[in-house]
Amino acid sequence: MLGALIVARLQGELKLPALKAIGIGAVQTCSMIALIVLGASILGSAAAFLAFPPRVAEIVTGLQLSPFMLIVALIVFYLILGCFLDGSA
Repeated sequence: MLGALIVARLQGELKLPALKAIGIGAVQTCSMIALIVLGASILGSAAAFLAFPPRVAEIVTGLQLSPFMLIVALIVFYLILGCFLDGSA
């Protein structure tokens, strides 16, 4: 917000409507970031409550992959997810 104020002042366009737009934009951005952090926190708590990470660790350990093959499997997994999740975003 401070950077936007400085640029608006240097351009000579620091008027009340511009100041209001700057403030609204800053509040919207901060709100979106806070909602993303809240969602990640809730998802992390739910995953821990359901004991999801230990189950996934057991499955991955049971596959007995070499470190290189594990990285390849993760890359393929992310590529497949990216094909579907990118379009829905």
